[in-house]
Amino acid sequence: MGATYGNISVKGTTRGALLDWLKSKGIAAFVGSPEGDWIAFSDEATDGQDIRWIQDIVRSLTQELAPVCIAIIVYDEENLYLLAAKNGQLEARYNSCPGMMMEDPGEQDMRPRIEDAPALVNLLDGAISLEEL
Repeated sequence: MGATYGNISVKGTTRGALLDWLKSKGIAAFVGSPEGDWIAFSDEATDGQDIRWIQDIVRSLTQELAPVCIAIIVYDEENLYLLAAKNGQLEARYNSCPGMMMEDPGEQDMRPRIEDAPALVNLLDGAISLEEL
């Protein structure tokens, strides 16, 4: 089995404000140093692939603290799940292999799926500059 992990990155706040917000919600997390305007963190539920938790936390984060949030979840080095949120709303989702956890997936289930690609592009276009890449 390959690596399985998750993290959330936010843009539009400070590390101190993020630490305070996480503490106020009772969330224990490893919070990285800022990279440009982005700050990444990982908590137990995100790292454990709890998609409902991740959806709820990115909605709350972007409503209460930072306007832009991207969650990246990798399962067994084979499946990538990406979730983008802005201003309290889920903007886009990408799943590289939605059928990976199904018992008997069909061919369509094994194809990558993206929900609202234009919203993802627009969100990233305004959130990442070429200097950050």
